[in-house]
Amino acid sequence: MYSHPNGELRFILMLRLIRVLGISGGMKTLTAALAALVLIGTAHAKVVYVDDNASAGGDGTSWATAHKHLQDALAGVASGDEIWVAEGTYKPDQGAGKTAGDRTATFSLVSRVGMYGGFRGTETTRTLLGDGNQTILSGEINAEKELWSLHVVTLSGWDPGSIVIDGFRITKGNANGELTTNYSTDYPINHSRGGGCTTINPNPFTLTMTNCVFTGNSASGMGGGMYFKSGEDKQRFYHYGTKAWLTLGE
Repeated sequence: MYSHPNGELRFILMLRLIRVLGISGGMKTLTAALAALVLIGTAHAKVVYVDDNASAGGDGTSWATAHKHLQDALAGVASGDEIWVAEGTYKPDQGAGKTAGDRTATFSLVSRVGMYGGFRGTETTRTLLGDGNQTILSGEINAEKELWSLHVVTLSGWDPGSIVIDGFRITKGNANGELTTNYSTDYPINHSRGGGCTTINPNPFTLTMTNCVFTGNSASGMGGGMYFKSGEDKQRFYHYGTKAWLTLGE
């Protein structure tokens, strides 16, 4: 488990949990398989744009027609896509099909999709003009802290693959709930851990998280800012500016 105080934390995290199953035939076969996966993943890749200053109803195909809500972008991406998010504040209870004030609403990051913050909203490359820490993912969906989002961000390993998140401030999650069950998967979700970010990962996945700030998050259990759980796998990571240990597994 990993737990830290509710103060601000800046870090660069590279967490790799990878399992290769059912591949035979030696290195040539493995290389060919990986090359095929790369081609499959990039053949239809696109950039999806998000800007909280945009008008509602955008299709996300350009800055001029950007999605207003991040949830709408997450709902429409596929493997190999990227999401570019302009400076602003985004809340998990906003977007099509979302209910205002729903504490269980969360930004569920998508496998094999990179999500990048810090854009001004004019860029044509990933060379940022803005400040990545001013792209804010906020769980402040209610004036009362007790009713903030249970988990601002959720990482799921249902579809094993890589997840990239770069350039966000993740704040005001409050995991003060109880252990529940996701009935679509019969997998328990602990709502008392990981106010800023939590994991639901019965399958291995690869997480690359850079230039992110966790601040003002809390939990009644463990991991006010972040909570990771992954079977018996254990790894360490280095916080940018602060040495700390991350233990995965119970």
